[in-house]
Parts: sequence; structure tokens; C-alpha cells
Amino acid sequence: MDDLAPKDIGEVPAQTRRSDGRLLIVAFDGDAPEGWREEGACLCVKTQSWTLNGFVLPVGSSNRIVLRMAADFEPVTPHDAVQVSFIAPRQDLTEEPLLSPPNLRLISEEPRDALDFSVVTLMRSPSSYNRVLRSFEEFGFTAENTEFIAIDNRENNVADGYAGARLALTEARGKYLIFCHDDVELLQDSHADLLARLQELEEKDPTWMVAGIAGGLYNGFKDDGKRRISSRISDRWGPARRVLGPFPRRVESLDECFLISPRRRFPQSSIDLGGFHFFGTDLCLQAEIAGGSAYVIDFHMFHYGKAKKGPEYRTQKKRIEAKYRPYFPGRTVLTCTKPLTF
Repeated sequence: MDDLAPKDIGEVPAQTRRSDGRLLIVAFDGDAPEGWREEGACLCVKTQSWTLNGFVLPVGSSNRIVLRMAADFEPVTPHDAVQVSFIAPRQDLTEEPLLSPPNLRLISEEPRDALDFSVVTLMRSPSSYNRVLRSFEEFGFTAENTEFIAIDNRENNVADGYAGARLALTEARGKYLIFCHDDVELLQDSHADLLARLQELEEKDPTWMVAGIAGGLYNGFKDDGKRRISSRISDRWGPARRVLGPFPRRVESLDECFLISPRRRFPQSSIDLGGFHFFGTDLCLQAEIAGGSAYVIDFHMFHYGKAKKGPEYRTQKKRIEAKYRPYFPGRTVLTCTKPLTF
């Protein structure tokens, strides 16, 4: 017997149950005819005022069929009488050629990055930022391999650390995204050196998501209560520091002065936190939750910052502690300023 014979039995009476947009539910007195409930099958529904085809959706019951109608139709009320007939079985979608609307982007292989680095900076001082630009250019970060994006906070805060990190991700085109202060200056390590350090880190831990130049170690309290902060940095507190290496060294937090991440593995900053404190730690914790990791790497620079906390520091500390307490109850996270207690 022809496979269509049990399905192609002419019009069968049914009743409507509900319609919503192009969704239509019809019910039969008994079980729906054989094959009519198959997902993707095409049925015709006829009322007193319209006739329209619809396609069976994967929901319903033995006597109810849910259809996505092919076009808009006049709404029905429950228990309206309709006639339903079988038009065609489910089509094999693999045989259908792909539609090509002008607004379709088809990604068939991993996209190539336009540049090696996108350096995104929260800029407050043009003089300080000029120093950033000059030092990067001096050490091989050129227009051919690097783009610079400045978030202009001179007159008002376009973005804080948390929002700036999200904004950076939408604007960057480089393979690696550098998010840094406008008060850093390279001292010796070049574009090629940074690529080499990142390749070394990739080989050590392919799950790394964020790196920097200073951060707190896991379980980093000594018996005497001192914090164990790993760093490769020069600043007002000492030149050419190599503390708690060798590098790369895994950490649970990172200082915000310099952060770098693979753009396609960049952790999302919290949307329920704000300000300019602890967003580096937030990125590290988000990376940890995602199954990734954070590291201090050997990339030497000078940080001119004075580590001023400001009046908002305590408020932002309490907020990040409250946010992560349900995720890490009882944990203490070392940062480059004060520890966070969850």
C-alpha cells in the first residue's frame, strides 16, 4: 500500500481549541489520523472564512495537533468547527538549499583576527594617556598589529571599570584584549615578548581567561597574617619587582592597572556591580565560575598610580563581597588592596 494512503484520507472534522498569532491548536474527536502528528507535516485547515496550510509543531497530544500556520489568519474561538486535510509529510530539511537573505552572515570557519592586540584604556588625563601611546609604539605595538581605544572619561564617566570591560569587548578587533589604566608605561618588553609570554601561558593552561601583572595567590595568607601577592611590576613601592614567581603564576585576583584576555574567552564583568575598584577581581571570579583561570605573567611596566582608595572603596568592597558570598561562602580572596571575605 502507498505510504501516503493512511494519511491522505480527505477532510477530517475537528474543532479549534486556541489561536495565538500564527499558532493554531485543533482537536479531533478521537486520535488524529496516522502520520498527521509527525513534526513538520503539512496540513490544511479550512474554516467558513479561510483556508490555510500549517506545519505541525512538536507539541500536543494524541488527539490535539499544534500548527504554525503559513500566514496570518483570522483569530478563532474555542470549539469552532474546521475541516483538516493532509497535504504533505515532513520534508527532509537537509535537502533544502540554504536561504541567502542579504542580512545573513554565514560563519563556516573560525574568523581571523584583524590585529594581535586591542588596547582599551579608561582615559582621564591626556598627558598620561599620551605616555601610554608613546611607550607602546616604542616597543613595537604598531598600526599593523595593534589598535588603541580610549574610553573618554575626562569630563564625565562614560564607563566605569565594569561597564568599560563590557564596552571594550564590543569594540575590540584584536586577538587579545588589553584593558588598562592611563597611568602605565612599558619599560622593556615588546609586542613580540608579549606574544611569546601568552603563547607560553596557552601551553601551560589552555583554559586561562585573564592575565595581569599583579594579583593575590590562592590560600595566600601567611601564618603571620601577611598577604601573598604575586607581581612583576615597577611602581612607587619598588622597581623591577619579581615577587612570588616563577611566571606565569596562577592567582585568584588581578590588579586593574593592566589586564589582558583572549577576546573570544574574555570573561563578562558583573552587571550588578559598578565603580573603579575590584573589577579585575570580578573578572577573575567570573573566569573561575566559567571554568577558566587567571595568571600573573612576566610583562614589565611601570604603574604611576598612587593606590588612592577614595570614599567609594568601602561601599564597592561590601557590594562585591555580598555578590559572591552565595557562590563562595566562607572564602577569603586576596586582592592587591584588602582581602575580600565571602
